[in-house]
Amino acid sequence: MDAMDKEIFVFDANVPRIFWETDYQNDLLDFFDDTQYKILMAQANFDEIYSYKIRSKLKNLKTFEIISKIDKKLIKSIKKRCGELYKFIHTKKDNDYIVMALAIKHNANYLVTNDRDIINAMKKYKKDKGYSKEELIITSIAALLKYMFELRKDMFTTKKHVKMNFNIYKKVEIPNFVDGIKNRQWDEYMVKGVFRPYATNVIKLFDNGGDIHAKIFKN
Repeated sequence: MDAMDKEIFVFDANVPRIFWETDYQNDLLDFFDDTQYKILMAQANFDEIYSYKIRSKLKNLKTFEIISKIDKKLIKSIKKRCGELYKFIHTKKDNDYIVMALAIKHNANYLVTNDRDIINAMKKYKKDKGYSKEELIITSIAALLKYMFELRKDMFTTKKHVKMNFNIYKKVEIPNFVDGIKNRQWDEYMVKGVFRPYATNVIKLFDNGGDIHAKIFKN
C-alpha cells in the first residue's frame, strides 16, 4: 500500500489510556506498527495523558505524530456550531473541541474517542456540514476493536477479540455508566448507545447459528 493511501486516525486522550488500563497496549501498538497507519494527537490532548510510560511508548511508535498548532478560528467555529446542534456539548472543555478541529483540519479518516458527547456532537456536525458517510468516521473504542479484528484476524483471534470487548466493557464502560447517570445527565439511550457496539461485536461472531464457544476455543 502506498504511503498516500495510509489511513489517518486522530486519537482523543482517553483512547491510549483505556488500552493501557486494560493491558491491551501492546495490541494497539502492534496493530499500528504493522499497518503503518498514522495516529495524530494534538499536543493539548497528549498532555492529558499523565503517565510517562504511555507518552513514551506512543512517541516511540514511528507512525505517531503530535500536532502542536491547531487553527483557533476552526476551534471557535466548531465550538459555536456544536453548541447549537447538541445541548450536552456546552459542558465540554476546550481540549474536546481541539480533537475535533484536528480531525477536520488534517482530513482524518477516523476520529477515535470514548466520549459519547463528542461522538454525538461530531455526528451532528458532520451531517450539518454535508460530510459523506465514508468521510471522517467517528469511532468509539468498540468500533476500533471491530476495525482491528476485521482487518487483521491473523493478529486478533476470535478468542482475543471477545476477551478485549468483554474486559474493556467491564473495566471501563460500566464505571462510566455510573458516572454518566449520576453526574452527566445520561439516560437509557446513552447507556444503550455504549453497550450496543460491544454486544454487536460479539454477536456477529455467530455464523448462521454456529457455536460461538467452538469459534473461541478453536482460535
